[in-house]
Amino acid sequence: MLATTHTHARVWGWAMFGVGLALTSLTMWVHGVGAGTQLRFGLVTAVTILAPGFALSTWAGKSPWAARLSVAWAVGLPVQLLGWAAAVTFDAALLAWGVPLLVSAVATAVWRQRIRDELRVPREPLGVWISITGLGLWIVALARFANRWLEDPARNPLAWYQDLYWHLAINASARSRIPLVDPQAVDEPFSYHWLTNAHIGGMALAGGIDLPALSAVAWYVPAFAATLGLAFGLAHYLTRSGWAGLMAAALVTFPPAFALDAALTGGTTANFIPRSPSHMLALPVMLALIWTLIVVIKMADVRSRSAIPALAALVIIAPGVKASILPVVVCGLLLALVCAVITRGPVRRLAIVTGAVAAVTALTWPVFGGGGGGSRLEILGGARQRPVFEASAGALADSGEGTTLVVLVAFTVLILLNHLWWAPALAAFSVRDPIFWLFVGTLGSAIGVTQVFVHPGESQRYFAFGVQPLAAVAVAVGLWRLIESASARPGSSLPPLLVPVALSGLVLGSMLSGAARIETLNLPVVLGPLLLTVGAIAASIMLLRRADRRALAALAVFVVAFSAGAPLVSALSGDRYTALTQRTAPPADPPPNYALTTDELRAMRWMADNVPEDAVVATNLHCRNVRTEENCAARGFWVAALGERQVFLGGWAYTALGRSTDGIDGRYHVLQPYPDEETFELNESAFYQPTPETLDQLADRGVTHLAAIRRAGDVSRELSQLCSVVFENDDVLICRIGDES
Repeated sequence: MLATTHTHARVWGWAMFGVGLALTSLTMWVHGVGAGTQLRFGLVTAVTILAPGFALSTWAGKSPWAARLSVAWAVGLPVQLLGWAAAVTFDAALLAWGVPLLVSAVATAVWRQRIRDELRVPREPLGVWISITGLGLWIVALARFANRWLEDPARNPLAWYQDLYWHLAINASARSRIPLVDPQAVDEPFSYHWLTNAHIGGMALAGGIDLPALSAVAWYVPAFAATLGLAFGLAHYLTRSGWAGLMAAALVTFPPAFALDAALTGGTTANFIPRSPSHMLALPVMLALIWTLIVVIKMADVRSRSAIPALAALVIIAPGVKASILPVVVCGLLLALVCAVITRGPVRRLAIVTGAVAAVTALTWPVFGGGGGGSRLEILGGARQRPVFEASAGALADSGEGTTLVVLVAFTVLILLNHLWWAPALAAFSVRDPIFWLFVGTLGSAIGVTQVFVHPGESQRYFAFGVQPLAAVAVAVGLWRLIESASARPGSSLPPLLVPVALSGLVLGSMLSGAARIETLNLPVVLGPLLLTVGAIAASIMLLRRADRRALAALAVFVVAFSAGAPLVSALSGDRYTALTQRTAPPADPPPNYALTTDELRAMRWMADNVPEDAVVATNLHCRNVRTEENCAARGFWVAALGERQVFLGGWAYTALGRSTDGIDGRYHVLQPYPDEETFELNESAFYQPTPETLDQLADRGVTHLAAIRRAGDVSRELSQLCSVVFENDDVLICRIGDES
């Protein structure tokens, strides 16, 4: 009977997995990724990422298949990047395939048989209802993610978010350059977390995949799925409960927040921020890294030893993602080490791991720790950066420093309240368990650094954003253990239906937290999810009425932070209340003036197909709004992106030199003029006051082509007489310089 039950559950599990895969493929197709591109992408992913990932993650062999796939994807990433580096270095695209296959073969020969011999415990299926609920959660999560974030390269490449063009330009250069250079300024060193770009460039190089489709849609989907799968798998690993895993995945997809208002607290109810691809890659890497750390620290058997190669690979690439994983993980490891010394835990293993991770952090900082131009240390700096605080400080200027300090501290407290929903994580582990302190140290340091480390544009908040999936796992584990402790008491029971009801309440409540900021909501839309959420939480409280005081205290904080914070305060705050009760149609804005024209798009496609790959192109496009004006946002990146060529000086907003100007004359670095006035004047004179001498100077500095965008400025008519025109339409002129013709 048991075998029949297991077979039935497995059939349901694979059926739900197949349906989810089909719906995922359909979503990609709807967003402009055709069947052929998907097949190429799937083949490259399977061979260069999943194959070595499975070989290096046999320690997770008893986890459900959704978790195993996610672990394999994260652990296989470093191998795929190694293949990319070899292929680009030796100019042999086949190495992008050969290196992962070689690693797969070696890892299988060394580890797989040994771990099979020692871990013969069969993998138990999750159960029919868990499989069905998991599919439902994936459908909701995928729809929400796709509708909000995925761009469509097939249908609307004319008005992408400008930073996507910046990453697209880097991705294009990653197919042929190592180390990477800044595609917007030929003389600038590249200083950014560039592993995402290497990953996407390597995928395009290996499979000949359409780069815009890959960069705007395809690569996000496995990164998104792996994050949810890893959250599910890690919670399942810690609890042996599929329901706990689903709760973790739900909290990652719809993170709650005690967010009084985004402008006030700087909080967020979104874990996934695809406009920052390096952040997207940080989420699965963070979860996989913590999982391997737990295995290495806790398990004194072959699983621990077999996880060491995966741990080493993840530690090496972790500094290359935006959320700055390793520094906060080192803090967690140090706390865990202190705990182990006090409680006589696994001191030796923790000391070795902590030392190794700290060493990698220090050694890789110069290579991967870029993007920090303009950063500084400032106590309570995160609160000081909030526009609301700046306005309040100005209004209170006559009240003295004391009053301003009180307001600053109050704002800091409000920002920290945004993370009160983490409270149930306190019930996840014993305080004598070093893993408890690993979580506490990692999460706590990530939040703390947001208030002492200041970066232009408040990018230090990515420290907190990056650990929220880890917090979701801890909260889910804590909540599940509270439920288990209550149901294990004499006279109590755990009605099975209360678990999915509570799970639904979590999803609805967190959706409400995010939706409360959307000004087109009306009161019935708010009240419906609110009543369902309160009902689900009330049922959970009744279920847990016999839990101990610490559990009830944690649950009470969770209820307040989860369900009452955002909707209540938003509804009571003047214009927010009006926005919630009166639905108003958003204005029909005209297309943004930074959208490309059809002629501009056609010219860029011609450049990508016909201009030599090693060409350097000078352009007069620098600003987001196309037209070059004083203090315009220097985020015009699409010549380098869609033309797929290095530009001499494009949009300089994110160059190392550009970021160093942050704060001058009170302006954000994006709005600053280019600091090297001589280079800027040389570039501009080629388009507006061209002379043979000017073009010769550009040629001496490596420029081979000019791309004159007529909307960016009044391009001189003499330019076409001084260079060899190779393409021209109403909006763009492309010409070649530096030869006799």
